[in-house]
Amino acid sequence: MSEQFEHAQEHLEHAAHEHGHTSSHTRAAIIISILAAVLAITEFASKDASSSYLTNHIAASNTWAQYQAKSVRRTILTAQADVLESLPGASGPEVQKRIADARANAERMRSEPGADGMEQLTEKAHEQEHERDHEMQP
Repeated sequence: MSEQFEHAQEHLEHAAHEHGHTSSHTRAAIIISILAAVLAITEFASKDASSSYLTNHIAASNTWAQYQAKSVRRTILTAQADVLESLPGASGPEVQKRIADARANAERMRSEPGADGMEQLTEKAHEQEHERDHEMQP
């Protein structure tokens, strides 16, 4: 195999010497090498941006899903308080405590500073969407 390689190399050198194209072949090889390196770097950067885009997209989707879950729980708590208020014995202290607890929990679902209330989740999801969209900008 090495004999074939040496023979091929000698043949190329001989052909290049005969035609006087050694410098143009060398330039072409250098240009092709540079283009290949640029293509590899560009592809790497593109894959990195795509990966970051997907990461932020998934994070935003998860945050919106958490928001929806909080919204459903808030609706249930509000409905529970409304039903309890409509009962004939709603003025009793035990029922009033349950109504107050349901309304307080519903309010906590809406906004919970320093935690993950619906308002905070909305802000977080918008930030994640902004980061996601920024990744695909040229």
